[in-house]
Amino acid sequence: MRASRPAALAAALLLLASATAAASATAAASATAQGAAKPVAKAPPLKWWKPARYTNGTFTRFQYQLSDSGSIAVVPGVKIYAIDFDTARDAIPVLRKRVPDVRVICYFSAGSWEKYRVDDDKQYRRIDPGSWKAAGALGNVMGDWPDERWLDVRSPVVRANMLKRLDYSKRIGCDGVDPDNLNFYDDNNPGFPLSADDAVEYMTFLANEAHKRGMGIGLKNCHDIIPDVEPLVDWAISEECVVYGYCDDYKALSPSKPVWNIEYCDEWSFFGEPSQKPACLCQRTAALGISTLYKRVALDAPGISCDQYCRVNKDCLPARSTATCGVKRDMCALVPSPAKL
Repeated sequence: MRASRPAALAAALLLLASATAAASATAAASATAQGAAKPVAKAPPLKWWKPARYTNGTFTRFQYQLSDSGSIAVVPGVKIYAIDFDTARDAIPVLRKRVPDVRVICYFSAGSWEKYRVDDDKQYRRIDPGSWKAAGALGNVMGDWPDERWLDVRSPVVRANMLKRLDYSKRIGCDGVDPDNLNFYDDNNPGFPLSADDAVEYMTFLANEAHKRGMGIGLKNCHDIIPDVEPLVDWAISEECVVYGYCDDYKALSPSKPVWNIEYCDEWSFFGEPSQKPACLCQRTAALGISTLYKRVALDAPGISCDQYCRVNKDCLPARSTATCGVKRDMCALVPSPAKL
């Protein structure tokens, strides 16, 4: 019996819908199969050394030594050493034999050109000695350091050379880096119109590149940009925060991150500022979560930590004391000399 026209039309539409659905399902299955065959790879998270502010309830101890021509002092109980990265080339293997779980922070200047670095830069880091000047990146002489000149840190050449220094630091086994002289904005007349914002941007560049290479990085001085770079840095190193009255600024750093401070026993003869008595300053900085070393301006081997000083001398004043810490004389007789490598 012949179907009516409406019934025939309905049957045709049903067949068309079924065919379309089947085709769509086949296409979807094919796309899923192709996608499963090519999974999107995710980069592993970056990992680098991050020291703790405290170890077993006390400050994590450190040694800071930038001179003595490579003769690094080994301080009993100290496992973190901040040393010059050209000294580190030979010192790191020796340190690792003496202190198997040692961590080494490698110092270099990221904000100034140093005349005495030229040969090592060329030999070990393949940095063209004339590249700084050719790029117009050499600024004014840096204060009391006649063999150093400020750098224009915005220069692509300066940044390329700093990447070579970071590569070198990683290659010789540095666990972290201590880039100095980023305080060009602080009334230092660098010869370029550089601001605190430039320092923040440059520190961001250095931190990201150090972390890519698996190294930690600290903020050297530049206490007034801590809030801007705090998430990027793994520690802070301060010089003379007691003398110049900015120790409180380090409250802006995460309490898990170390703050290592150096006060100079010969502050008076070198800079004309009162030398600070360790008996007075030690408990004050400790109350702020700051671990302090008492050393000479030369940053050679001799030095004493506040923890050690207060334990041995028993004359440390409480943090709440209002006594004046500064005296118009040097106090380096208080600084012992540890054994050297």
